[in-house]
Amino acid sequence: MSEDKLEKSVLKEICDLLDSIAESETKEAAAQHISLANFKCNNIRIHLTGYTAEKLAYAFNAAKEASGKVKDKQRKLDIYNSEKYKFTRCISVI
Repeated sequence: MSEDKLEKSVLKEICDLLDSIAESETKEAAAQHISLANFKCNNIRIHLTGYTAEKLAYAFNAAKEASGKVKDKQRKLDIYNSEKYKFTRCISVI
């Protein structure tokens, strides 16, 4: 499988946004980060292979699931971190 390439700053920005979503105390607090992350993810997704784009989508959805006051918050954060790891493993930093 060939690895996709992203600039270090772009990868960091996406991961930071996803972290902000997952760690938000409320769904409302996560909303502004979700909107921006959705925009950024859509912009880079078109430059990624299908597998990597899918891993990014999984990480994004897991971050949204973990946001706010949710049941089993730690388990959802663990799932999110696992999905984010899978995504970042597909990326070569340039």
